[in-house]
Amino acid sequence: MIIGEKVKQLRRKTNLTQVEFARRAGIGLRFIRKLEQKKPTVRLDKVNQVLDFLGYHLEVIKNERK
Repeated sequence: MIIGEKVKQLRRKTNLTQVEFARRAGIGLRFIRKLEQKKPTVRLDKVNQVLDFLGYHLEVIKNERK
């Protein structure tokens, strides 16, 4: 599942509008809309802020190249 889809699903489960969710999570409404619309250029720190509000966290595993 794509992160934006999961965030949207969890937001709806909490019965919050995008506006309410953005305010409570401390994130701009524009970012929430872009995330839920699966825009490819979202900042990972803000994604983690949203996920943290929902009780989740995303970690990136770096691929070490030689």
